[in-house]
Amino acid sequence: MSIRTFWALCCISLSMLLTSEASWAACVWAGKRYAENSHVKQDDGLIYVCRRNRWFLADATVINILAARYGVPGGGAAASATEPVKQLCEKKVSCSVLSSNGLVGDPAWGIVKVLDISYICQREGRQVSGPTAASATEGTLANLSCAGVRRKR
Repeated sequence: MSIRTFWALCCISLSMLLTSEASWAACVWAGKRYAENSHVKQDDGLIYVCRRNRWFLADATVINILAARYGVPGGGAAASATEPVKQLCEKKVSCSVLSSNGLVGDPAWGIVKVLDISYICQREGRQVSGPTAASATEGTLANLSCAGVRRKR
């Protein structure tokens, strides 16, 4: 085999390898790679779909928390409650959060606080509604929901 033939075969093989790798999404489930639009069903019946190199809950519109603040209404003493609210509500269809000092401590002792939450609804990683606001006075529930949301208006 000549050097020219060798390089031609080498380049064709490399090109095929790169092309086939590029057509695969980087979605990995239990150590196995899946292509774009692949679906995986969990034991509990939830179905996930691979879109743009990430797994999303198939056919579901879910909550994505933008920000949460717990404190005195009108800009007084407050603390960020974004992370605890994300842990409770992120990627769920609906969620209720108790407005209490248990979220982030008491930023203003002796004063009634409010939990303010800003969120959007996403479907397979794309915003379909919002931003939406939810608020709750200390001791009550903030209710977040993306149930029934289908497309951005």
